[in-house]
Amino acid sequence: MEARIPVQVLRSVYADAFKLAYVGYSYRELRQKFPKYNSNLIVLAIYDAKTFMRAVLKTHNYPKKLNPAPLFRKQDYRIEGSMVSIIFKPRERLKLGIFPSERQLALMAEAERKGARLTEKDGKHFLNVALEKYVNLYEDYETIIGVDIGI
Repeated sequence: MEARIPVQVLRSVYADAFKLAYVGYSYRELRQKFPKYNSNLIVLAIYDAKTFMRAVLKTHNYPKKLNPAPLFRKQDYRIEGSMVSIIFKPRERLKLGIFPSERQLALMAEAERKGARLTEKDGKHFLNVALEKYVNLYEDYETIIGVDIGI
């Protein structure tokens, strides 16, 4: 059997917990199924599955492809220089190298971190960090937008 890197294991456990939570598994059942992983990963999967279910019921529109990616609260991960550490198992953190530019680091320092989502595309893993920064508007707008700065 091929050994998988911890990022793939993390995504796999989250995806399995998400799918089981979506079909009605309880927290206790999921903790029994995944005892060695951080309980917060299970809680996030349950929360995302229930939020997803509410959105499907509200819009009556089910997406063609279900590809859940772990969503981390700001206390679930730390960014320190060129490393990000994510809570993976109890008392164990997954440490990954990141390569932000100086501009991105400056923007991250100015804004408040809200959360992050671990995604995969073409075999590469990405940490999409949600930041919140208030700016002065020169005009009144009906809608508010978000800007992807590529961190």
